Amino acid sequence: MFKRILIPLDGSQLAEAALLPAMALAQVSGGEILLLNVPFVREVYPTSTAGYRALVPDRVDEEPRDVIQDYLMNLQIRWSATGIKIHTMITDGDEASTILETASAENVDLIVMTTHGRTGLTRWVLGSVTERVLHDAPCPVLVMRTSTPLQKVLITLDGSAIAEYALEPGLAVARALDAQVRLLAVADSGHFDLVASAEIEEAVTKGTSAPLSDERAALEQYLGQLCTNRDWDGVKVAYEVVNGKPVAAILEYAEAHASDLIVMATHGRTGLRRWLYGSVSGKVMRSANRAMLIVRPPSNALR
Repeated sequence: MFKRILIPLDGSQLAEAALLPAMALAQVSGGEILLLNVPFVREVYPTSTAGYRALVPDRVDEEPRDVIQDYLMNLQIRWSATGIKIHTMITDGDEASTILETASAENVDLIVMTTHGRTGLTRWVLGSVTERVLHDAPCPVLVMRTSTPLQKVLITLDGSAIAEYALEPGLAVARALDAQVRLLAVADSGHFDLVASAEIEEAVTKGTSAPLSDERAALEQYLGQLCTNRDWDGVKVAYEVVNGKPVAAILEYAEAHASDLIVMATHGRTGLRRWLYGSVSGKVMRSANRAMLIVRPPSNALR
């Protein structure tokens, strides 16, 4: 599934945490890796605060191109034993825009990056470059926080077709890394209404019976049928429905079950869009101390 994988790097060890899972995915799929560096530009201001000089940078520092090229070449050499095709690219510009433009131009299937970049400067802090990439990426984005192996994958679903866009990418990662998968749905009575009920009902019974009135029972039936009727291609899959508010319940469940990776679509229920990016997905991303795979459904699926 992931034939072309983009890894944005800034020279930090933390950013390199994206390398291991990306290489593993590429090796299984026979894919290629593109290492991207966007030169870091630092504006240097004068120490004097007199007049207007404090408002204008005295000079601009940029990492030397030969240093960046040597860095990327060393990574190519380090990973050459894998047999994976590794390409490098150095592109000037705004970090987030450059990553997004490169992903589109290179027909990338997956972006793998960390939530922070440079130590101290934390140039790629979540809420800045990473969050902008997540919001507009043309493909799934795997966000790493540490180099911890991804052995337990948690895929969140809410009964909607939109949320199910997280399934294939999540399973592809689990299959490639030989990880276990848990499907999680959260029953939140405060959001369950006829629209949500009808949507889960359609997924479960294809609309042949009256709308379901109990959300937990509906979601358990939905996940049960999903597990029974789908071909999981050797991946070990379990499922569970819990009560609570989506964000807190997902975070608590991931912690209790030591999930290494949380997989979510950026939107949930069609119409209601209960799991709207910036709401559940965004809040989980900001609070979860673990890797996340964020999948943005195609625009035509959100109408």
